[in-house]
Amino acid sequence: MLKMAVLVSGGGTNLQAIIDSITNGTITNAEISVVISNNANAYALERARKHGIEARCISPKQYETREAFNEALLAAIQSYGVDLVVLAGCLVVIPEIMVKAYPNRIIKQDAFHQNSMRRERHLTRLFWRLFSPMV
Repeated sequence: MLKMAVLVSGGGTNLQAIIDSITNGTITNAEISVVISNNANAYALERARKHGIEARCISPKQYETREAFNEALLAAIQSYGVDLVVLAGCLVVIPEIMVKAYPNRIIKQDAFHQNSMRRERHLTRLFWRLFSPMV
């Protein structure tokens, strides 16, 4: 089972598309272990909770330096033992230490697919291309 951390900043429509794709079997052998936002008011956190997914806010405002925030974010993600980090509307600059910790295991899901059916097909193709040998 592919374990994912999904990083978000806002409403979570991309997160919802991923949740829906897993729920309806379009994306198989995958689960979202945690949703993390830099914004405590992000509706995406509520979406995650409604689906029984752990939701956390880790904000740069909580730390004295950007390096401290970067280390805390990475430590939080690593604590879930995830295989993949999905940036689903995440507005935080991904730190180099995270890129090094998850080489070729960070993907960005943009909101450019306007309707959920197109977004779902895009996600399915993306996961299939990247992870079909793993799943």
